[in-house]
Amino acid sequence: MSVTYHAQYSDGATYRVMYDPNECKTYLATVEGGFMSVPRFVNGAEFLRYDFNYQPQPGLRACDWATNIQRLHAHLALLTPPQPEDFRLHLEAESEPFRALQATGAKAEMEYRANRQQARQQALNVLNEPSAANVRTNQASRAAAAEALRTRQRPK
Repeated sequence: MSVTYHAQYSDGATYRVMYDPNECKTYLATVEGGFMSVPRFVNGAEFLRYDFNYQPQPGLRACDWATNIQRLHAHLALLTPPQPEDFRLHLEAESEPFRALQATGAKAEMEYRANRQQARQQALNVLNEPSAANVRTNQASRAAAAEALRTRQRPK
C-alpha cells in the first residue's frame, strides 16, 4: 500500500504534503528534502484542496479497501488549509471610529506607496543589469557614434 498526500492549486499543479502530528500543522515538501508552510498562492494559483493518491496492495479485499479509504479521508481532515489574510479593522472600545479609519487609511496608503516604490526599484534594477546582449548593443552604438564623430572632425 502506498499513499501520498498533496495540495492542489487552481492552475492544476500539485505539491506533496506532510503532516506533523506534534505541531498539528501541514507542510509542503521541498525539493531539498525540507518543508515549508502551505501558502495560499503559488505562482499566482490559489490553493483549492488537499487530496491523496492511494495504491492498494494487490489482492486486498473490498471491505479492507473501503476501511483504508475511510482512514485516509479521516487523516485528510487533519490537514489544515492555508488561512486567508484578515483585513478587518480592530478598534479599541473607547476610540472614535472615524479617526481610526482615517489613521488606517493613511497607514495603508503609506504601505502601498512603499511597496510600489520597492517594485519600481526592483524593475529598474532588472532593466539596468548588464546582460551580454545589452553590452554588445551598447558597444556597437558607441563605436558607430565614435566613427561618426571622427568623420565629422577630419579636415577636408
